[in-house]
Amino acid sequence: MAVNTSTAPAVHLLAALIPDRHLAAQVRVSAGTNEIDALPFLLEGLYLADVVVTADALHTWPNLLRIRSKSWAPAPC
Repeated sequence: MAVNTSTAPAVHLLAALIPDRHLAAQVRVSAGTNEIDALPFLLEGLYLADVVVTADALHTWPNLLRIRSKSWAPAPC
């Protein structure tokens, strides 16, 4: 468990797991923001063609898919 100190805030990470429970990606959630702001950056570095992305209720805001779908094109051959 992370602990805030007077010199350093606790580290808050957001991770993406693949079905076999291996870590696919991880990003730090910046101080003063939340996981909603970090999720697009987490997904940005992943190849997401032909996959289903699931997330908890916190991430069910309508603009996420519209904003990020432009960058989720298949990787070049």
